Amino acid sequence: MVPDCPRPPSLMPPRRGGFESILIRAKHAALISSWIDRNDINVFYNSTNIPYEYSNIPYEFKLLVRGSRDGFSPAAFHAKCDLQGPTVLVL
Repeated sequence: MVPDCPRPPSLMPPRRGGFESILIRAKHAALISSWIDRNDINVFYNSTNIPYEYSNIPYEFKLLVRGSRDGFSPAAFHAKCDLQGPTVLVL
């Protein structure tokens, strides 16, 4: 890099944050997002219902409970998930 030379703008889009889960990957988050928005229904009949790709997921997925860390009891689940808004549970 040349001193006092401005950096060229990045050509790559910003990266999304990684997933804390060992079960859910980016492709799963894209699929779940498509299910939420019903983009998976009639894909062959309606070209506007195209499932999401990882680069355009409109939701933020945040790991709230991890059974190996927080326990598997209903109390542990409710302590972490109550009052968090819409929640997706993956078992």
